[in-house]
Amino acid sequence: MTTDHMIQSENSLGYVRVKHAESPKYLIEEFSVTEADSFYFNQRCQAQNLSAQCIRPGIYVHLLDKQKDEVVMSNIPAEIYDHTEICQKSYGWVLICGLGLGMILHQLCRNDHISEIVVVEKEPEIINMIAPAFPEGKVTILQGDAFLPEECGITGQFDTIFFDIWNNITSQTYSEMQTLSALWKNWQSPRIQILHRREKSAQEAKRQQKFNCTEKEMRKSNKCRL
Repeated sequence: MTTDHMIQSENSLGYVRVKHAESPKYLIEEFSVTEADSFYFNQRCQAQNLSAQCIRPGIYVHLLDKQKDEVVMSNIPAEIYDHTEICQKSYGWVLICGLGLGMILHQLCRNDHISEIVVVEKEPEIINMIAPAFPEGKVTILQGDAFLPEECGITGQFDTIFFDIWNNITSQTYSEMQTLSALWKNWQSPRIQILHRREKSAQEAKRQQKFNCTEKEMRKSNKCRL
């Protein structure tokens, strides 16, 4: 079910343009961060040495997995920080595994060094929600499993490949990143660069994982999904 309410949110690099939408599994909606939410969230960020993820009060957007009660993606500063490298370094023919809110696609479409962007997304519901925001131009969105590249129907070789299929980056996801890099070997051009969400040291990833668990409890108590 999709309403006619269009969400347009600008937060530095965090621009999104999607409709408020809900499917059996997913929900796209705006959410408000109050002064109190911001204060407590930022206190926790600073305590965990994650000050780059501090957030200002305001209106943001997230994609929620209702079954897991988990945020897939949002346009808060933490998400933008993790995607900065891909926005700055991409060039040529670009592959992105994982669609999310399409936040970084808006930035990549403005990059004159990029000729075409192909997105592989596993969940048809997410594609149905997000694809209308990219009706033409550089972006092609395909339904497929990043771990089964031969079934995605892609020919040719990419200059930039970006894997972003994880809701949270922890030390356990790095082995999967290496697996994906190997699986997509036949689609890599001679000048390939493979990018991931900003890599974290094992110590930082451990702090982030602890922070996420604590933050989930705060979201439940404050009814604010950061």
